Amino acid sequence: MHRDRLLRLQEVCSIVALSRSTIYALCARGRFPPRILLGQRAVAWWESEIDAWIAARPRASAGSANPEKTKTDTRSPPEDGRKA
Repeated sequence: MHRDRLLRLQEVCSIVALSRSTIYALCARGRFPPRILLGQRAVAWWESEIDAWIAARPRASAGSANPEKTKTDTRSPPEDGRKA
């Protein structure tokens, strides 16, 4: 039998590799598991809910991050004909 643990914010940040502010923003939009109030200034998350959230995230494919690919310069050239 697996006992579910409560994870404090620092541990959740480490597990999901997101900042505190990003986690709270996702919570506010309903896109992250809800936090549990432990006291006036203490919150935690159920480990099983964090694990389920991670499992539901799409995995990046090997070709999705291509450091060789560069953005196209969309700026207009200067009017006097100089290079941007």
